Amino acid sequence: MNMKIDFFKAVATHDQDSLNSLIPRITTELQLYLERHYQAEPSDAQDAVQSALLYVIEKIHTQTLHTPEAALKYLYVTSRHRYLKTIYQSKKLVFMTHEYQEPFEENSQLERLVYIEERDTLEACIAKLNVESQRFVRALLQSPPPSTEALAREFKCRESTVWVRKHRLIALLEACVESSM
Repeated sequence: MNMKIDFFKAVATHDQDSLNSLIPRITTELQLYLERHYQAEPSDAQDAVQSALLYVIEKIHTQTLHTPEAALKYLYVTSRHRYLKTIYQSKKLVFMTHEYQEPFEENSQLERLVYIEERDTLEACIAKLNVESQRFVRALLQSPPPSTEALAREFKCRESTVWVRKHRLIALLEACVESSM
């Protein structure tokens, strides 16, 4: 049978056994949705999905949601909203590739000039570092950035050393950029 119908019936009839078998499949589906469409970290996606499931189950019990289709749609929307709320509250705002709420506007000339000046200032600060530190910073600036493990292998050091070095160099660059602006 259809998973959304089974889920709706299991919640409505308080069928705990059926619900226990369906929840992992639904959770995985919703987590993948958040990870693929909103670049959610797995832990953030899991938190948002669990919160949404509890909320939707409560809505079904109070008979606010009357159909399986409405419950499934509500699960997706609530998962997305819970994830976005988490991101907003933690100030980890990320670019959402599937959010097209505003038309694209080209940056103004002033914004482009400011960006170029900031980039040139950062480049000048990187140039002040020793050669090995420059190489390390350039590796960090790759898109996507390499993992800590990859950096540890490349620079032949421990992961904890990579972490310390990364934060020290970021602090040095931040101070250099601030003093140059």
